[in-house]
Amino acid sequence: MTNSKKMLSFIIILFLVLAGVTVGLIYFAYNITKFTTYSANTKIANLNISGLFGDQAERELNNETVKWTSEASVNFVLQDYVINIDTEEFEFNVDKSIEKVKNGTSNTLLVEYLNSDLVIETLMNDELFKEKAIVNLQFDTDKIKRDLIYQVALLKYNINIDLGRYQSNQVDVYSINVNNIENNAAAYIAQIIKEIAIKPKKFSLLESLKPYIESTENSLDNSDYSIVASGLYQLILNSNFNSINKHIGEDLPSYLKVSSTKDLYGYETLIDVEKNKDLTFYNPNSYIYTVKISYSEALPNRLTFTLVGLPFLDEITTSISESVDFTSKESVIRYVDICPNGNPSSGNNVCPGSHMGNRTFVTRTILDFNGISKTFIINEDVYMPSYVITIKNPSEEE
Repeated sequence: MTNSKKMLSFIIILFLVLAGVTVGLIYFAYNITKFTTYSANTKIANLNISGLFGDQAERELNNETVKWTSEASVNFVLQDYVINIDTEEFEFNVDKSIEKVKNGTSNTLLVEYLNSDLVIETLMNDELFKEKAIVNLQFDTDKIKRDLIYQVALLKYNINIDLGRYQSNQVDVYSINVNNIENNAAAYIAQIIKEIAIKPKKFSLLESLKPYIESTENSLDNSDYSIVASGLYQLILNSNFNSINKHIGEDLPSYLKVSSTKDLYGYETLIDVEKNKDLTFYNPNSYIYTVKISYSEALPNRLTFTLVGLPFLDEITTSISESVDFTSKESVIRYVDICPNGNPSSGNNVCPGSHMGNRTFVTRTILDFNGISKTFIINEDVYMPSYVITIKNPSEEE
């Protein structure tokens, strides 16, 4: 064999060897996980695959997705209303997820939500939602789907998507009026305090009013804040807000005295900034409600309080379950011609200004969307009666 032929043979053999090595290296590079294990702290979804080979990790992840599909609970929720989502609607791409794993990090499981547009459309046409005017609200459905898929990709076993967090507009839920407000206070209050935000969890009216209390540009006082508190209290009675705590004064304020036969006992809410007497309650929802305070010159003694936000799915009503007047068993006789407050006595010599006592229970009734009704006491107000003061001439005593 000539030297030229030997050289050609050598070149061919070398090419074949190099080609084989290259192919092997390429195969090894694309299948490295079959020959090496994942390093520490490598996760995909909720599965730790540290120390596993690629095929082992793929097998474990397949098993985990099968288990998740059979055991997980995925729901849309709104207040107490729950709409279950079929977990079979989610498709997992395990192969591609394993291919994209980066060592030493938490990695994403690739998920597709099948028929998601149809599911959202069906949700928005729910009969209860139609009945309660939820369909009049606008929801960010794209964000709902993104957040849902994100949580499914983590293989969480209990997923609740609170739809209230995705509303992009608000509606008037209901309104109440506070009447008989004297001395132009209604107009002044509405000019200063136009709205109050009720954020999730604990609410404090004193905390909410802090900017107005600390301001030197208004002259609102405890009586004005108490009017606001009484209106707010009446407004939230027909909501799902709970753990309501309030204070009352010694006698019913004038704006709750409708007539001698129909005083609005049970609704007073006293605010005293100096004594830290507050109105507090708890908003169990995950979203904000707004209270708007408005005034009309046509009704100068009235303030209107409107709750704005998401309508309540339960039918919530309140009532005065019991209201009982009572008098003091004791009386005071004065042997002078004038009453303690400087006013003359009436024709029967009884000083004016004394008042009856009263005990009133405010109850809330909730009729839920399943037709189950429950009633419980929200508050008990007790006003102690004042003494009856009678004027007598000493000469009348025997």
